[in-house]
Amino acid sequence: MHGNYDGKERDLIRSPLVFDVYMGLHFWDRIYVNSSTTIYVAEAIIVAAVSSVSVCLIDIGRGTPFLSSMEMRKMKSSLYPAAM
Repeated sequence: MHGNYDGKERDLIRSPLVFDVYMGLHFWDRIYVNSSTTIYVAEAIIVAAVSSVSVCLIDIGRGTPFLSSMEMRKMKSSLYPAAM
């Protein structure tokens, strides 16, 4: 939820906040925020090659990227074999 966190009183309807999300070096999603009260959710199931995962929010010149929360869970490989 944006909630005018940056104090810029941005008109999100006329000029939505847009930023990219990368998992490591790989493009994952483009986020379009056009409401300050909507909760935006993006999910991914990935296989981590090492014990850490880099999630990068990329400023593409259409507002400051933000992340309200992130959850990560370890899963048994048998639960989602398509990701292997």
